[in-house]
Amino acid sequence: MRDGIKATTQFIRYRIVSFLVLCIACGGLFFTSIILQYQSGVNLGFESQNFTQSRYVFYPENASEQQLNSLIIELNLLQLPMQECFLTDTVDIEYGELLPNNIEEPVTMMTFYPDLPSLEDNLRVKDGNTVIVDTQNECMLTFTTANMLSTSVVNSISNSAQIRRQLSTREIIGEIIVNGSTPLTPISSVYFTSYSHAGVIVAYERFFELTSSCEYLSIQFSEPLNKSQEDSFLKIVGQCLHVRDLEMPYVCSESDIQSHRDSVQINNTILFACALSIAFLYQYLLQSRNHEMSVSRMVGATPLYVVTQSMCLLFFSIITSFLVGLGLIFFSRLFPQANRWLSKLTFSDFALSGAQFVGILCLCVVLNLTYNKASQFIQTRGHISNV
Repeated sequence: MRDGIKATTQFIRYRIVSFLVLCIACGGLFFTSIILQYQSGVNLGFESQNFTQSRYVFYPENASEQQLNSLIIELNLLQLPMQECFLTDTVDIEYGELLPNNIEEPVTMMTFYPDLPSLEDNLRVKDGNTVIVDTQNECMLTFTTANMLSTSVVNSISNSAQIRRQLSTREIIGEIIVNGSTPLTPISSVYFTSYSHAGVIVAYERFFELTSSCEYLSIQFSEPLNKSQEDSFLKIVGQCLHVRDLEMPYVCSESDIQSHRDSVQINNTILFACALSIAFLYQYLLQSRNHEMSVSRMVGATPLYVVTQSMCLLFFSIITSFLVGLGLIFFSRLFPQANRWLSKLTFSDFALSGAQFVGILCLCVVLNLTYNKASQFIQTRGHISNV
């Protein structure tokens, strides 16, 4: 085995260009397979389904704190797998003395019950701390709002030296006043991954001190509810709130399924075309060893030795291709648009894509061995016929 590894290593050194071309092609196939898998999942609605298959969105008629608290108590008694409760309301915000004319405008104020979700779920922090320590005096700005305010402040400052000194969100915006309440200090700006709201986030216990009602309520469960659970849940919501509109969880339609099937067929065609190219590359690389293998057989090497050499080359190709593919993935994460969907990939996505191109390489080995056997058989028959 050690001799086989040593011989394969020497062969790769002499054929380094061909070997690298093969590995880059296999790594590209690995990367392409991941992209196509994710795209077909989007066509079926997986991306949307992951967020909304167990989410119920309600638009109540001025829901009060008492109504919301009653609803949460009833839901806890039902012992449903509630993961997140998200509330919003439109409020008037005064942005402080730094802005010209002390600008005041309506924005969305948000809160999560009981606490902010983890960063891996719905929020990505641009800077600062995600934990609201002082719930009476601190809030969080959404990414869009923070950028708009920062732009407004910079445009209102004529002195470039002052602009350079006022770099952070905290320094530029200063204090925020919601509905004429006591000033709040923005501690961070947050990018939402599953909500489109722009405004400020406050702690739940502070929410109804700053507004008297809730105009939007989203309840996310950790898993989809069955029919009995859903009926009980909706009945309790109807008893506690006056709802004017409701968005039910995502349901996959027949058109979504057909679109997914069409996408899978197209993806398989693309991968098959790539596999053919890789098969020819691998076949060329193995044929380059035919002379070496022939000499080895002449000096007493067994057929098992030849197979071992092929497996060693396959092993080195797989390892190097994996590294190339992972390198392409990490390089792509430097670009925000690519990083948005790469961050959502799971281990199963990588495992399935890896299995695909490993299977292609194994098929290449089998085809090569079959081709060699067939060639030997044809040559032998031809020699016998000539005799």
